[in-house]
Amino acid sequence: MQQPHRGITRLLTRQQLEPDPNALGNRLEPTVGDRYPYAILLEPTDPPLPDLTAALGDRLAPTDTQRFPFVPLGQTSFRPRLAMELEGDRLQLAQSGFDYGFMLDLGRLAGVTLDDISAGLEPDQLNLRPDLREFFLNYRVPNQLEKLLLDRRRFLSAKAGPGNLPTLLSPQAPVVVGHTYLLRTVQFDAPEALTEGRPVAPRDRRLLDDYLAMPGKDLLVLFQPVARQPNGSYTLLWRVLGEFPMPEMTDLANYATFEQSSILAPLPSLLSGPSAGLVRGR
Repeated sequence: MQQPHRGITRLLTRQQLEPDPNALGNRLEPTVGDRYPYAILLEPTDPPLPDLTAALGDRLAPTDTQRFPFVPLGQTSFRPRLAMELEGDRLQLAQSGFDYGFMLDLGRLAGVTLDDISAGLEPDQLNLRPDLREFFLNYRVPNQLEKLLLDRRRFLSAKAGPGNLPTLLSPQAPVVVGHTYLLRTVQFDAPEALTEGRPVAPRDRRLLDDYLAMPGKDLLVLFQPVARQPNGSYTLLWRVLGEFPMPEMTDLANYATFEQSSILAPLPSLLSGPSAGLVRGR
């Protein structure tokens, strides 16, 4: 636990995170969710993670055409978190805003600890199918908002990936003590002008690109439930393996509104659909 990019946290049930609002209680006391917030995966003071750009191979554009805005963590207050919760006997990503991800249950790894696994998911460390390994390492986040939200919807409904990968890669999985899980999590610090449809104030329009900046993190994470608590929650160990480059979003200004009475850009319709019920705040 003293090493960087590692930690221990509590995985709570949805009922614990969202207590009954009609139940009597002292509203001044911190809730269970306040006492056990989602674990922060990266702090500004953490050393750099392994850069997984090379894992993308020839799927990246040539070096002279890449436009990845690498923003050091020290220059932003955005901190990605291990945002998960329990729903019955399953764990699932608590989606918020434009965040999404997918995970895979690796089962019990005999003689292999979280520290033994490298960011490249080497075959001699994991008994992982080649197509699954390639998808975890080669999936790229779109650089246009509409395509991003379509990808997000596909992952939320477990309809992403070629072949039979949709049945294996999902934002949820049965929780089993002692099993190791592999997670690809994509998280954004999305501006309220997009997530809430707020008009951009006149004073912000000359700096529209900065106002609509959406820093994000694309991380490869391992976690392992190690104990079940009497109240139904679980204790997790986690480790961040590496970081993928985040593309520059090229069309955010197309979804901004500038007048109180104007018709909102088509963003709300993209967030609706069969998976809309899974979109929750943190």
